[in-house]
Amino acid sequence: MNDADLLIECKKGLNIQVDSTAFDSVLAQKLLAVKAFLSGAGVSAEAMDSDLAVGVIVMGVVDLWNVESGGVKFSPVFYTLVGQLAIGGNILTVSCTPGDGAEDIAIDVKPVLTFNRRITSYNFSLVYYSTKISIPITATLDITGKV
Repeated sequence: MNDADLLIECKKGLNIQVDSTAFDSVLAQKLLAVKAFLSGAGVSAEAMDSDLAVGVIVMGVVDLWNVESGGVKFSPVFYTLVGQLAIGGNILTVSCTPGDGAEDIAIDVKPVLTFNRRITSYNFSLVYYSTKISIPITATLDITGKV
């Protein structure tokens, strides 16, 4: 969705008449700020074009529209949805294709979890499969290995 279409969606979210241009420049600035925030948070260009992203962008613009002078505050649900967008496309693919036809090659994956806030508990698991499968992982992984 291009910026002109996003501007229309933002007007709808703010109950501003779509054909009104009175607030277009201010809304366009807030729209660019929210898109830059999403990009800085790690949202991929592909995820930025998703239906969820449109809603998140509108929500962010509405949040910025409603702030008082000198203040910037996004809603908690905005941060939650930004996190979902940012991790939505992170998939780790680990594979091994030995050239000599060997089988049962061990691949050692050691996850390193990094959190930016103190949490009381978390749950993380790796699943082993005998057939090729993709496992989505929603964590930052530091993978090193020796051949």
